[in-house]
Amino acid sequence: MRLAFDVKVFKKFNKVNIDLKVRWAINLTQFHQLCQGEWTRTPAIHWEKLLEGNPKGLTQVIQSDIKDNYP
Repeated sequence: MRLAFDVKVFKKFNKVNIDLKVRWAINLTQFHQLCQGEWTRTPAIHWEKLLEGNPKGLTQVIQSDIKDNYP
């Protein structure tokens, strides 16, 4: 029997797993920890491609962060 690795199935399982964890997060601290854990597991190349593909969105995030932290 040959096992084939299907990326779509893996991604769907991972999304379901994350959704279940989010539902069980009781407070914002746990939710924040969950998000940080998922972000650290994501390879840097995915973040680089995301930022390259959406420079306007990145600029808006930076500007809003500056407004929030330096009124």
